[in-house]
Amino acid sequence: MSAGNVRSPAVAGLFYPSSADELKKVISACFESPYGPGALRPNAAPAACVAGLMCPHAGYVYSGPTAAHAFAALSASPTPEVVVIIGPNHRGLGSPLAVPECSAWQTPIGTMPIDTSLRSALLQAAAGVSEDDVAFQSEHSHEVMLPFLQVVCHPEVPILPIAWGRLDLTAIPFGHSLASVLAADSRRILLLASTDMSHYVPAETARQLDGNALKRIADMDAEGLIREVRQQRITMCGVAPTAVVMTALSTSNASAEILAYGTSGDATGDQRNVVGYAAAVFRTARA
Repeated sequence: MSAGNVRSPAVAGLFYPSSADELKKVISACFESPYGPGALRPNAAPAACVAGLMCPHAGYVYSGPTAAHAFAALSASPTPEVVVIIGPNHRGLGSPLAVPECSAWQTPIGTMPIDTSLRSALLQAAAGVSEDDVAFQSEHSHEVMLPFLQVVCHPEVPILPIAWGRLDLTAIPFGHSLASVLAADSRRILLLASTDMSHYVPAETARQLDGNALKRIADMDAEGLIREVRQQRITMCGVAPTAVVMTALSTSNASAEILAYGTSGDATGDQRNVVGYAAAVFRTARA
């Protein structure tokens, strides 16, 4: 894919419906699910601005209701002008730390422009970042966030996906570089970490291991999160993206709240071999 092209959906019809109308219905169902928040827009807005989210990225039938908790919190906050989505590079394609080279990403709901000014600023400020569409070629961790953002924010809200395939510990210095980019930009920029939690373990094991990781997130302890995941061998695929968001927002005195936790067993009924999903929100006093 060359510069100026639009990225077509890679997992539409697999992780979520390929029809715009059906996709919107499924997203509504995620909010209304017994495991969801119950409504797209809560009655009362929080006093603090939502500056970041952590959301799961599995197929909507599995993780959509959990993700809906995060997007419900976002709907009660001032709408972001740009969304930076940091997700793991599951397949290891392309550059280990990449932003898109193309100009826009498409979903069944519409086309979302890549924010070129933020992309340029990040390329200048952070070491090791490359423009590389190959890194996103078949990656789902960013893509499954987009329809939720289109429904909650705006169908054409600008985005900047970042594909992470580097060592976890490099998340801390990169988070500081990202913080400097955000500080120089006057717009409302949302940071979104895309991650699932434990993979393919019994539900009881997943809840115990993931609970330990979520305590680190609630404490805004990015280094502690990385250490916990490594020492306990928690198969949290987006630990580095989550640590990046936590580090970048720590300079704004952000607070974290775990909104929901579930597993694939909630959808399948099989508790023997599950994937864990969590939703979290990071708030600052600044709108």
